[in-house]
Amino acid sequence: HGITEAFVVCHEAVGLVLEGPQHLLGRNVVIDPLITCGFCDNCVKGKPQLCGSRKDMGYGADGVAAELLVVPESRTYLMSENLASPTGVLVHGLAAVLHSLSKVLVDDIPKTAAVYGPGPAGLMFAIRLKELGVDVTLVGRNSWRLDLAQELGIRVARIGRSEEKEISTELVIETTGSS
Repeated sequence: HGITEAFVVCHEAVGLVLEGPQHLLGRNVVIDPLITCGFCDNCVKGKPQLCGSRKDMGYGADGVAAELLVVPESRTYLMSENLASPTGVLVHGLAAVLHSLSKVLVDDIPKTAAVYGPGPAGLMFAIRLKELGVDVTLVGRNSWRLDLAQELGIRVARIGRSEEKEISTELVIETTGSS
């Protein structure tokens, strides 16, 4: 990411509101880690993810791995009381997956898809595509996440261990990351 200074890491979090608006006090919120200017054309049009001065907490700005954190109310989303905090941490990632699929699956749903990278995002993509009736293959190195995918009925291809040399598919999603 080209960062040369020390900073606080992590970007997905759930927090208990200790100070702030009365309706949020004592409630758990999901924190949106996006930091934007709020006034450029993209921000005004409701597309803050395209802001030219965008930063993400944990990437280019201090993250959420702190005992206390100050976050604008506009970057918080009230959690259902039925959702446990550890599960709530996945809300931001799931929202990104669902948003991405809403942009890709505009006209029709493909019959086949390959998702590269069995991390949390890759698993969420594969699970959602399977729910939509797509014949999906999750591709990655040998990992317990691939085992989990198989238990969920998702086909897996283990890099370096698969009998299949190539995968023919209508849709490819890459979630292997940059590290």
